[in-house]
Amino acid sequence: MKKLVAVSFVTAVALAVSSPSAAQTLPQSLCPGIAQTIQLTLSRDPRLLGSDAQIAAAQAQYKIERSAGRPQISAFARSGLGDGGQLLNAQSDNEAGVQLRQILFDFGRISAATRAARADIEVAAFDRQSVERDVALQAAFAFFDLAEAVDLIVLAERQALIFSEDAELAQRALENQLITGGAAAQIVAGSATAENDRLLAELAATSARSELLSLTGLDYRCPRNLPLRDVQTPGPSQRFPSALALLEHLQLGAPQLLSARAAISAQRARVAEAARDRFPELDLGAFASARYNEDLDEVVERNRVGVTLTIPIYQGGQFSARRELEEARLASAEADLGSVERALTEQVVRAYREIELQREILAQLDVAGRALEEQLSFARLSFERNIALYDEISRAADALGRNRRLYIQTEYALRRNLAFLESADGTLAGL
Repeated sequence: MKKLVAVSFVTAVALAVSSPSAAQTLPQSLCPGIAQTIQLTLSRDPRLLGSDAQIAAAQAQYKIERSAGRPQISAFARSGLGDGGQLLNAQSDNEAGVQLRQILFDFGRISAATRAARADIEVAAFDRQSVERDVALQAAFAFFDLAEAVDLIVLAERQALIFSEDAELAQRALENQLITGGAAAQIVAGSATAENDRLLAELAATSARSELLSLTGLDYRCPRNLPLRDVQTPGPSQRFPSALALLEHLQLGAPQLLSARAAISAQRARVAEAARDRFPELDLGAFASARYNEDLDEVVERNRVGVTLTIPIYQGGQFSARRELEEARLASAEADLGSVERALTEQVVRAYREIELQREILAQLDVAGRALEEQLSFARLSFERNIALYDEISRAADALGRNRRLYIQTEYALRRNLAFLESADGTLAGL
């Protein structure tokens, strides 16, 4: 009877471990949940600070490019000693004043540079969104790694409990010559295997805790299972019936695609800017100055306004080389967009297919698990009645353990795929 009681207890535990909602049995206050983990990570990840700095740099560069089309006002003062009243550059010395320069017409060169700089701001902003989603997904995966390891630790402990209780009965059965030494050795081997599984899961949990400590600054020391959302939480896989539907949605909102398109816009503007380097430029110049005349011992005022037309004639091939450079960079940016689109398509299609298969696998594993529990109970009952060998119990217990391990591993693989789709859609933890 003791064996039957042990079977019913282990069966209940195995069902609890394999249940999708089992990880929510712990109060939320004992350790951060997945949403809190993501928000903690986002609040301190240095990659986001770097992205913010890139946005600030792009905004500053835009101001620089825009300022080129505005009036440039400066003050000057010159003085000299010696013969004559001019410096080596033919400018008068002992003079001070204010000068103004304004570009009147440059065939759109400044406008093109400003468009490129504005597009660079968009690139930096979209890149930050991509980084934010990547950071959130990394935090979610680390959380799942720890939760999976903890579930596997629980399962290994339950498996060890089975063999521990069997060992007590087997020892008495061996003394009464009801089982062979080989059967007793099987129990010892099963117990050692369960302990090895537990140690491997502990190692995985340690690695996940280390990553979470680095990401959040917290030491995740939860007594047992972490608080998880239900595996069936509505997400992109349910809001969009197919991978194609989600991909059509992502064409309008995926930051990596928007960033690649903005980079193309920026590069096209730079090509236009490079094409205008060889065009004339018309400037307005004016100055007002006061010069001290030593001979007359008086101050002479000078005011002048004029225009300057600059026409580049030959710069040693510099203009054509720059245009070739910008056109090559444009081709590279267009290729990058194609690569991003292909990678995103592959990831989304694979995630949808894996989610479908993983849900089918979980359903089959659940059916198989219940059957294996019945098989284990029957094998124990038969062993109690001396109509079966312990080998049948060992095989059933081992098969049930593999079933539950595979269930846990598949469940968390499904969670990771769902989290990836939520990250791609921007809905992971409210992003």
